[in-house]
Amino acid sequence: YLSGGVYLGGTGSANHLDSYEEGTFTAYLRDATSGGNFVALDSARYVKIGKVVHVWVKATNINTTPLTSGNAFFVTSLPFTSTNDGTEAIGAIWWQNLNISATGVVVPRITGSVTYIRFDELVDNTTDSTKLVSSLTDDQADLRVTISYTIT
Repeated sequence: YLSGGVYLGGTGSANHLDSYEEGTFTAYLRDATSGGNFVALDSARYVKIGKVVHVWVKATNINTTPLTSGNAFFVTSLPFTSTNDGTEAIGAIWWQNLNISATGVVVPRITGSVTYIRFDELVDNTTDSTKLVSSLTDDQADLRVTISYTIT
């Protein structure tokens, strides 16, 4: 236990670490960024160190029946709101039993001032598109996502 924090690599205010937290949260796969239809995911956990949050999400045999197939899908209810400083977070994804014929690469992405992850297919420097619920094979699709993002 360190009362008031610890200084790492120097004694300046930029070196002061005063916040560390870890825990679990309930994440949802939704067909909208808020509201809409949803299904709960298997597990979600996070570690927050200062202003950086690391998130891990697991979903197995996703039931897409409650979701609208023509809508984009999102993982929602992240534990902290992302910063709105112009940066974006790109994470890593592993999937199984998805109907994706991607010409680019599919990535989890967090933009500014949000509490959700969207899934984009990045084709080139001017073309990207969000992935649809119809990309998920009902009761068979599995997702594993890890992403780190900054908060205010």
